[in-house]
Amino acid sequence: MSALRRRFVDFLYRLIIMALIVCSSFLPGCKLKELPLSENALVFQEEMRATIKKLSLPFTESASKGDLKGVEAALNKIYEDGEKSGQPLNYGLGVLDKNGVMLAGRYPGKPDWSFSLQNYSKYKVITQALKERKVIQTKLFMQNEPVLFVICVPLLRDKKVEGLLIVGFSSSQMKEKLGISEEEFMTMNFN
Repeated sequence: MSALRRRFVDFLYRLIIMALIVCSSFLPGCKLKELPLSENALVFQEEMRATIKKLSLPFTESASKGDLKGVEAALNKIYEDGEKSGQPLNYGLGVLDKNGVMLAGRYPGKPDWSFSLQNYSKYKVITQALKERKVIQTKLFMQNEPVLFVICVPLLRDKKVEGLLIVGFSSSQMKEKLGISEEEFMTMNFN
């Protein structure tokens, strides 16, 4: 096979691969079939739906008022209640106002770890969750952690977004402790 013909075949092969990737990513009728979720992933998905529903209520009012102390008090109570019940929270929580500014956040074992007043409005996932008013999950690349898996939950009152609840899991926790792959997490539906 001549060098020119080989380059042409390589070019066609790459073009076909690119077309398949574009097709599966952007065209709803052309998506590749998703693999079914594992038992661990199904249980996690249902538990997180219930948790999201339970945790959204205490934060909606405080987020709508930009009440930093109210959000911090609710976070402390949630973590304390988990400890008292023998079921400590094993994930981080953060609450943003409707502009994407962090009101307060907590991570297990780090009660003094402060996120307050950091602006996350430039993050695509934050603006998308606020605009679309639906739960969105993604992975974030952090300096101290290879990947942080987050679920962004719009805090709604009368169909109006008052803020966002962020639930975060470390990559080691997601993979090793929960047994959930990155692919499974990204295909879950928390709505």
